[in-house]
Amino acid sequence: MKKLMTLLISCLMMATAQSQTAELPTVNAEIGEVISVPLMVGNWVDVAAITLYITFNESKLTFLGAEPGLNDMHYTCYWGCIAISWAELTPVTLSGELISFQFLVNGTSMLYFKTHYCEVVQWPYPFFNDELTYLDVLYTNGLVYQPNKSMNTLKK
Repeated sequence: MKKLMTLLISCLMMATAQSQTAELPTVNAEIGEVISVPLMVGNWVDVAAITLYITFNESKLTFLGAEPGLNDMHYTCYWGCIAISWAELTPVTLSGELISFQFLVNGTSMLYFKTHYCEVVQWPYPFFNDELTYLDVLYTNGLVYQPNKSMNTLKK
């Protein structure tokens, strides 16, 4: 039984270590403060294209801009939704900060991935076959809140 439990735990740890992730942090910030919110990714292997959408309450956060981590990465923000796109003929492996967003804090807001529209595409193997492979990314939403505020008062 002990060997079986050890084997099971080892398999779970290996599966977890191989998962592809995208994460927005929880940030504690005062009203009027300008903050930087990094989008962190993990274990993105042989990536050829990225499309991500992140929403926030635009009455609570004012989008000021972003600092992309990849050449030729494009972003735009309209009506509380940040759209990010990137594509390249040479695939890359990514772990760490993908892009960092700057906001002026006006209140508490969630930062949501619109997961139904997000896609991370791997380089097609064999070369230019007709089928794309999408990474199965585990998305973690973020939050910007003020110190000493009740977490029960959050609204999207």
